[in-house]
Amino acid sequence: MLLTLLLLAHPVSAEDSYSSLFIKITDASTAVQKGDQASAKQLLEEIQTEFATLSNHDSVAGKEVSKALTISGDVTEDKLTKVSAALLAFEKEQNPVDLEAEKTSWSID
Repeated sequence: MLLTLLLLAHPVSAEDSYSSLFIKITDASTAVQKGDQASAKQLLEEIQTEFATLSNHDSVAGKEVSKALTISGDVTEDKLTKVSAALLAFEKEQNPVDLEAEKTSWSID
């Protein structure tokens, strides 16, 4: 499920790339699967720090990411899925897709 969410992420501009955050979420998921809570928590701290440096991190969707990153207790797959989903929503908010432009670019003359 988590990997599916990560694969659905749309590419973004180089100035606001979230790929390193998604990679760290995947690494944290791997750590959880191996029972390595210390590594998973360390990765979450890194994600929080990196996310806080992004432009508009305090937007509506950004606040949801910050909320999802505030994990108490053990890190679980479910909690990481919520972080990933919130980050995807933030990415979509920051880089909305112009559906009409997309349709035009795919139209065949």
